[in-house]
Amino acid sequence: MEDEDVESLLETTFFIVDHYWQSFSEISRQECKALLTSLLNKFDQVLEEMIDKLPSLRHIKGLVNINTQLNAMRVPLDNRQEFALFASRLGHEHAGVVLQTLHELASYLREDQGYLQTSAVSDQPDSVIATLTRALLECSSKFNGWQLEIARVCAECIGLVGCLDSNRVEAPREQKHFVVMDNFDNAHETTDFVAYLLENVLVKAFLSATDPRYIGFLSYAMQELLESCDFKVAYAHQGAGETLQIYRKWMAIPEATKEVLAPFLTSRFNLAPMVWPPVEYPIFQPSKGYGNWLRPFVLDLLKNGQNAFGQIIFEPLSRVIRVKDVFIAEFLLPYLVVHVVIGEEGTPHLREKIINELLTIMKYEPKDNASYVEREDIKHCYQVSAQLFIAATTRLTNMYRPSSIFLTTR
Repeated sequence: MEDEDVESLLETTFFIVDHYWQSFSEISRQECKALLTSLLNKFDQVLEEMIDKLPSLRHIKGLVNINTQLNAMRVPLDNRQEFALFASRLGHEHAGVVLQTLHELASYLREDQGYLQTSAVSDQPDSVIATLTRALLECSSKFNGWQLEIARVCAECIGLVGCLDSNRVEAPREQKHFVVMDNFDNAHETTDFVAYLLENVLVKAFLSATDPRYIGFLSYAMQELLESCDFKVAYAHQGAGETLQIYRKWMAIPEATKEVLAPFLTSRFNLAPMVWPPVEYPIFQPSKGYGNWLRPFVLDLLKNGQNAFGQIIFEPLSRVIRVKDVFIAEFLLPYLVVHVVIGEEGTPHLREKIINELLTIMKYEPKDNASYVEREDIKHCYQVSAQLFIAATTRLTNMYRPSSIFLTTR
């Protein structure tokens, strides 16, 4: 393997060894030792560059000698460097690596909060406070609803950081938007949307997925989207002839994202024809929770593509909706609601069902004895439905006038 490939796998490898060592057989343990020894012998420079991001293996008796060699590479870090490093590690794609980082951060915060607290009340608070806070909030949002332990430890770490003065410490979130002007009725706009979707949603979901079935569906979806939007042809011809514009869009995708997508330009995943489950409106039922409302709602909207381009990209996307993770469904929902409500193929009855679905949620009031989880789920439904209702009715009102609406993903 090349150095870059080893570097990208080191954090995940060390997490697997650390987390599963106790359940490994003796043969597996010997394989781990051989692997780590090989890394020390062949990729010592890569290990030295990455050593601060790798957990200590001191608690594993069978790896004492290897851990001693790793510790020799470590250089003491000050508080600021430690917190910056934790913030960086929280952005890893693998849920296991993130959870391990959170446990280490919680332990570190319990032992040493002085630097953060002193800096937070100083005349010029250290920027690392905002960086760490934003990393924790992003992490909690990213894994919310399907990695409950990560969400719990994130909350614990935020509590250990303490209450920050928002007038002195700001941690703004970088907002990315995609504007749909022609409701997927324009080939160039649809291609741009797919490129945005691949870079900001599907590849990130693919890198963080651990369920083999989900990974397979994501692989199929990326393969089909790359082919249907002619990225596959443009890449094969290196932009020759009529494929130049598409090839330029491919080249504009960040290199790290292209490395993930490249194998799907030539892959051959096949799935049986999609069986669309029946959906009865209203879908919302307070006892079922947010995810169990969101997934069938998005799936039914994907089934009702209003034009040829929409139908082409919606079918492969439908494969990745019926899983526990709701990240992709949340991203697609605002685009789908507006697409179906203002689409020419949509019937008045379908529009009415969608609007009534949103109104049903906004009119619902939880019972006095409703649990905390139920109230939080309903609150989430409220927020999403209110945004969708405003977007849909605004576009219906102005559908005969030039207009556009920004659709935020979360």
